[in-house]
Amino acid sequence: MKNIYVSYGKKKILNDISIEFHPNILYGIIGPNGVGKSTLLNVISRDIPMNSGEVLLKGKQLGDYSQKEMAKELSYMRQSTIVKFPYTLKELVSMGRYAHDSMSREDNDIIINTRIKENDLSEYCDKPLTQLSGGEVQRAFFTKVLAQESNAILVDEGLSNADIFYKVRFFKQLRSEVEKGKLVIMVIHDLSLARKYCDELIILNHDGIYDCGKSEEVLTSQTLYDVFKVKGDFFNHSLVLE
Repeated sequence: MKNIYVSYGKKKILNDISIEFHPNILYGIIGPNGVGKSTLLNVISRDIPMNSGEVLLKGKQLGDYSQKEMAKELSYMRQSTIVKFPYTLKELVSMGRYAHDSMSREDNDIIINTRIKENDLSEYCDKPLTQLSGGEVQRAFFTKVLAQESNAILVDEGLSNADIFYKVRFFKQLRSEVEKGKLVIMVIHDLSLARKYCDELIILNHDGIYDCGKSEEVLTSQTLYDVFKVKGDFFNHSLVLE
């Protein structure tokens, strides 16, 4: 990302953002509300246009990728998982295989079923998403992202409706994807989880990038005060406020 500017009307959201992402790393994007965390992911995914700047993927302009090429390179779990149509869970996860139509139906089905089983969703395969809980729907969308088998994964907040068991599993699964050589970029609000599971953090404030680097080095008591306006510190990755 080079010199990215995004504004809504007169309100500037992203101000001269330049970042380079690499595979084999789980990046966390943190910062207070309204600093453009979700907007940054939406620029990478081509969901919203930039006022100026450029985003290159493997040295190629994002706009030069076809939809199917992008689907092989990038999957995106958006913050909103509102379900408007009564797709079954398996139908939703199957949509993640859109770019892999060169594979046989049987091979695609093996991947779909494996991913569903990994997330304890097999019993809901034929259930309409409209009949599932909020946490189950989020897990279904996450399963779809994993089934897509893209080279990079974007996550906007992730399993906010999930209990702690599935949140921990969620991060372990993302770490597993990183160990396979993939790139993961996620917006995260839980600072303790960010510090524990993310390799590197990009910290945004209203002026742009406050800091970026290894999680334990940049998420400090000074960062808490400067960016989040609270006093506290981290002990064994747990946030303790004064």
